[in-house]
Amino acid sequence: MITMLEKLAGQIGEGMLTDHDVSSRALLNVFHRPVATFCSSDISSLSGMIANGLRGTAFIKARFVSSNIPQLHAAIRNHLPVVVNVMRDVEDLSTAGFQKNLKGLRDLDCVQLITRSLPDHVHMLLMAHRIAELALVPVIIVADYRYVEHDQQVLPQAELISKFLGNPDDMIPSPTEAQKMVFGNYRRRVPNWISFENPVALGIGKDAFSLTLEAAAQKKFFIDHLPGLVNQVDEEYHALTDYKMVPVSSGENKKCNYSLLTWDTEIAALFPELTVKYSSVDFIAINQIRPFPSEVLINRLLQSKVVTILQPLIDRNNQDSIYNSIFSSLSGSRLKIVSGFYGEALNFTSLCLTVENMWSRHPRESFFIGIPFIRDHSNFPRHQVLIQELQKHYPELVDESICDIETNSESSFPPGEVATMLRRYQDRGPNFTRLSRFYDDTAYFYQYNQKEELIADPFSALPLMPVATGAFSDQTDRRETIPVLNPNACTGCGECIVHCPHAAIPAVAVSIEQLLKSGSRIVTSRNMTVSRLTPLVKNISRVATRNLKETKAGNLPEILLQAFEEVVKQLKLEGDKLEAAKS
Repeated sequence: MITMLEKLAGQIGEGMLTDHDVSSRALLNVFHRPVATFCSSDISSLSGMIANGLRGTAFIKARFVSSNIPQLHAAIRNHLPVVVNVMRDVEDLSTAGFQKNLKGLRDLDCVQLITRSLPDHVHMLLMAHRIAELALVPVIIVADYRYVEHDQQVLPQAELISKFLGNPDDMIPSPTEAQKMVFGNYRRRVPNWISFENPVALGIGKDAFSLTLEAAAQKKFFIDHLPGLVNQVDEEYHALTDYKMVPVSSGENKKCNYSLLTWDTEIAALFPELTVKYSSVDFIAINQIRPFPSEVLINRLLQSKVVTILQPLIDRNNQDSIYNSIFSSLSGSRLKIVSGFYGEALNFTSLCLTVENMWSRHPRESFFIGIPFIRDHSNFPRHQVLIQELQKHYPELVDESICDIETNSESSFPPGEVATMLRRYQDRGPNFTRLSRFYDDTAYFYQYNQKEELIADPFSALPLMPVATGAFSDQTDRRETIPVLNPNACTGCGECIVHCPHAAIPAVAVSIEQLLKSGSRIVTSRNMTVSRLTPLVKNISRVATRNLKETKAGNLPEILLQAFEEVVKQLKLEGDKLEAAKS
């Protein structure tokens, strides 16, 4: 099925890239040319088509952004006017995951726009092609809404497309002085960089100094023209359709002492409701990432005294580049800037708490929203021990976050069979490896839907969990087959722990002494006595280890028996002592 946006892309140009096959339909664009479709998540093939002077549009899912960053860098360097639509997965409910997928785009020197609805996306797609073809810079449209196939939208008429965009083959006046120097007074609307009539080598390698010159020239003679060209296209499209692009959207009240900024669609959707409750706060959404609308934003914040910037917590080490753009735009003003970091989409109550922090006499200048580091109290005694330890060593955590999470007044404790399972494992290693610690502070709260008890503790900073956690999740309803372990087939390859570490045979190396002690514990648990052998374990282990070093390979039972006999001779065990040791 071809979507509304893909239908529009097919009317606009000669090439279209999507993640599903639409080639079964014979497509002709408004210029009566066939449309080539590419079923791929890699824009390379489309970029090659555009380099030949054809117009093309790409639709890729956000999860494929990172794999296309090199291709986008190449498109920027080669001045390919490609329009890339980054679509949000319908099944992806994670705002943080979506924002994290977009992180690689932030540092690209090209036009980047955010659209929050299908009607806006339709208009923006036309404008994006016009901008890209004037500036000779790629345009990325981030579709920060959940598009579904049955969404309907009236598409622009063929006459509007033809008049506004024009034929890719048309000769147009070079829009900037730099382009006049490169192309002459006129150039092809979509340059044909791979031409047999005017052959050049595109994308050549250069030495370090030449690359520095190229980067500086790219910024000065192409990127710096983007604000003017974007405004020009906006005015041209507005004259034809009455639609106007809004780089910064906000409420009607411009004389506010307080402002709240975001570029997250789900947060922006709550702004109308927040405006009713907080009439003295201006709620602002950023819709244009690059070129960043600094002048528009500064003019909007002329009356504000305090501004809170809501930043998704997608990277623990670096600020989001949008945040940096906002911060640099406002750094010369007298505004007090407050930073709020969040993970998942914020709810209405969390945003209210954020506003009230801004209103306070001494607002927190940097804080986390909805991400608890500590709690006043836990209903779970073992979890309370962790909280008390954090309170002792990090008392400042109380002021690190703003949360509206309420803990359940009733606590329930693990059923008996789970406690029995935990007792099977002896927690002998560091705390991060201990199954009981993981269960008491994390797994239990997921298993019994007590997630409000979870906190950002030091263990959360580690991307790991102990092995043998598979029993915490009951998959009986989904499980069709159960694997049966055949020890004789085990080759020690370690593949099981790579694919399923929490249920695999532990891939560990143990000393002979550890092996003998473990065997003794197993035998003792079966009501058999080995007390007479215990004093000999260290000596047997030492001799067996020495013998193993002297032989390249061997059978462990035979090596242990040989070591036992040597130890018996060394200690001169005879009579009853010898029989007791052998038994």
